[in-house]
Amino acid sequence: MENFRSHSCLILILCAGCVGNFENPSAYSHQQYLCDPAQASQFQQEVATCYAAWLKNQFPGPGVPPPGCFGVVSMRGTLQGKSVVVTDPHISDTSLLRAQITGGSLFLDSVQFSGVTPYFLFNATFSSLGGASNESEPRTLNWSVHAAEQSVATRFSDSQAYGQLEIENGKESAIFSALDNSGNITLTTQQAKRLAGTFNADFGKAGDHLTGCFELFPQEIFREFF
Repeated sequence: MENFRSHSCLILILCAGCVGNFENPSAYSHQQYLCDPAQASQFQQEVATCYAAWLKNQFPGPGVPPPGCFGVVSMRGTLQGKSVVVTDPHISDTSLLRAQITGGSLFLDSVQFSGVTPYFLFNATFSSLGGASNESEPRTLNWSVHAAEQSVATRFSDSQAYGQLEIENGKESAIFSALDNSGNITLTTQQAKRLAGTFNADFGKAGDHLTGCFELFPQEIFREFF
């Protein structure tokens, strides 16, 4: 499903704060990081299972559509000074935002997806991605907190992207931006209804570094006009 928006920005309602302490011993010890080459086959098995659920949700038979799966995400590193390992094989929500430029050009603006960890829910947004709906080659973009502030002429054609991670535990929440020059995002697959890649960044402060991989299938596709 593709929805059309006449305004020129996507507004996300987020709350600020910080998330409380993690348990000890850590429940992350039961999580497995699937982005290393040795786990590639397991990651792809999770993707195949998710994709099958996504297809059933997109093209249901009679009755109520079955629950969909909208991606697989795995990441590890440090957040708020704590070591984390997260794999969510059943992303609950993924949306794409495309930018329609006057004159006919259509670019990928952003992807937003939500998932769960043993201690918190997370909502990630990667924006100012650029590129066409279908790209034949991988693309690597460097993080910049000012990427979304660039003019339309450069925002979707430069080598910068903006990353944001929101986490919340039901009582508190916190928002972290990917810091300048702390890493990058590589889009290995960029198709109309499939987006895959890897990322690494310091989120919020230097030293809080996360590395991860993802393969996403949109639940909704929006379009904005410039």
